[in-house]
Amino acid sequence: MANIKEANPLYGFIKYVFENPLEYSKISRSEKSKYFFMLQRLMSIAFPIQANAFNHVKVSQPEISDYWHESLSKLYSKTPGWIYTKTKKSEKKKKSIEMPSDEAVTYYLERTKMSKRELNDAIKLFGDEALEPIRRIESIMKEK
Repeated sequence: MANIKEANPLYGFIKYVFENPLEYSKISRSEKSKYFFMLQRLMSIAFPIQANAFNHVKVSQPEISDYWHESLSKLYSKTPGWIYTKTKKSEKKKKSIEMPSDEAVTYYLERTKMSKRELNDAIKLFGDEALEPIRRIESIMKEK
């Protein structure tokens, strides 16, 4: 029985599945069952039909792990790049948009018969350009 000697045991297991058949053969059935769910999840990225076929409650988890090992170790000599996909999207920093005065916005919305929500959608879609007519209205209001 081999202990997975990695900082992240899941990636150690995945590495054994693809790269090290000798170490994989030493892994116990309970370890294979332990990582079955995540192995299935990762395999569904590239092999969705096969992974879906194994999504059954009464399936033997260690044997399915063995299937993935046998079939994928023939295809790949090292862990493929699609295993390491990003799971969390990084938030994009939004640059702040300087809104015109409330008076100019209200005047614009009344004249164009738009709602505040439609204006916000236009700002999301077109960015700062959607506010140009309102800024012109604001400049005219300041002149008077």
